[in-house]
Amino acid sequence: MTGTHCRIVIDAVALIDFLDSNPSVLRLISDHLGRLAAVYEVVCEVDGLDSATCGELGVEVVDANLCQGAIADDRPSGLSRADHLCLLVAKENGWTCLTNDRRLRRECARHGVPVMWTLEALVKLVRKGAVSPPEALSTGTGIHEVNAAYMTDEVLAEFRRLIGHDD
Repeated sequence: MTGTHCRIVIDAVALIDFLDSNPSVLRLISDHLGRLAAVYEVVCEVDGLDSATCGELGVEVVDANLCQGAIADDRPSGLSRADHLCLLVAKENGWTCLTNDRRLRRECARHGVPVMWTLEALVKLVRKGAVSPPEALSTGTGIHEVNAAYMTDEVLAEFRRLIGHDD
């Protein structure tokens, strides 16, 4: 599926992961995997990020509609308002949610919303030839270093194998 047919909403965790490791990957995701969007409330959660920067990175800033905003406060335990808005926007529009947040992933699965890990997006980019395995490894390792408690060495090893860089 090309980027013009599919949409992906990204949460703050995944945005921060890519901003800290390799911001150029955001445009590649948008160009090759699906048009990338961030809910305005998510953008507000990320220090130093604004609509203009998002545009430069290939991330469209979207507003939740009135109905989504009204029900966002009535959310599952442990889910932030911004994460709940990601879920609601993805569900209503038939979009995929790009996140490493386990609670958000669990809620997306409960509501039938497709989800994608950041490393999964990198694997897909490698398979499409949009990112070289060494660049993907560098980006994935950067994400791993920030999230070592959640992204185990075993996950990183599997990632290395999937991108063909398991030496």
